Amino acid sequence: MKRFYLTSLLLLIIISCSKDDSKNDIIEDEEEEVVNLAPNDFSVDINDVSDDSAIISWEQATDPENDSVTYSIYLNQTLIVEGISELTFQLTDLSELTEYTGKVIAIDSNNNQTWVTFTFQTNKYYLKYLKKYDFGLYDYGPNGYAYGGPYSMIKTSDENYLIAGFSNFPDGAGYRFFVLKIDYEGNEIWKKFYDYSLGESLNPKITESSNSYIMVANF
Repeated sequence: MKRFYLTSLLLLIIISCSKDDSKNDIIEDEEEEVVNLAPNDFSVDINDVSDDSAIISWEQATDPENDSVTYSIYLNQTLIVEGISELTFQLTDLSELTEYTGKVIAIDSNNNQTWVTFTFQTNKYYLKYLKKYDFGLYDYGPNGYAYGGPYSMIKTSDENYLIAGFSNFPDGAGYRFFVLKIDYEGNEIWKKFYDYSLGESLNPKITESSNSYIMVANF
């Protein structure tokens, strides 16, 4: 009888140990099933769009496990570049007045991916803006504005532009110099007129010195 009890006790211990081992195996398997996450979300910007190019830039996509991250760019479902680490890329050979769509894909070393889509439209190849400027007032013209002509244009050190030319005096008694300054978008900053009545002041040219502008002309 004692032998039977002893045998039963040994069986219970073995079964209990077997169950414990099985539980430990399950716990170890669960601990080993670690999911590697994709890179975090990031933003994309499109800059300097022209008729045939655009610059795309994006934030660095951080990875939850600090895996290395590279980037691929698709444009209209065509792979443009892949495996780059830079955060900017210039798209070239585009067509004017065309809408483009694409995406930037951040890929970690385990091939987990996060992507951001973008869209933009290219400009017409020659038209940045269209502005009209007058040559001053004129008493004898049908629309009240003087006749004139621009002859010289330069870009100044402050990233604006100067246009030099000539126009009629308001009373029609000869011609005078004018200088017009505009900003990068073509907005008028100032316009100056200088008396000059010894005939037509042809071909005025303007240049920039260290602290001023100099203009010369015929006559």
